[in-house]
Amino acid sequence: MSLPRTLFSEEHDQFRDSVRRFMATEVSPNVERYETQQFIDREVWVKGGEAGYLCPTMPEAYGGAGVDKLFSVILFEEAAKGNAGGPGNPFGRRLASMRQAILRAVSDEDIENILKKLTVLALE
Repeated sequence: MSLPRTLFSEEHDQFRDSVRRFMATEVSPNVERYETQQFIDREVWVKGGEAGYLCPTMPEAYGGAGVDKLFSVILFEEAAKGNAGGPGNPFGRRLASMRQAILRAVSDEDIENILKKLTVLALE
């Protein structure tokens, strides 16, 4: 018997359901190919960005949803459950680390432009 998880709200649960469906339809069926090529197809990144799965904790001013860190926890958990936690995981630690590096290294004038593009995956 497991302990109930009281950490997550109804909003978190709805987000989890959405992420789980996305992983099941868009990521998990192709994870072997993503692992082999060491990247995920751009189309999946775009769909994930449109769904709000890329950098959800980023402030709204920079194009994110500005939600709490539990939304990122949900992305990590669902990626792991869907066997998509490796190099092909588009929503993993690398993206969060990249965001933090940009915030530290880029001028205030450029941050908004770069992070908004990252969030909606408009970088060329």
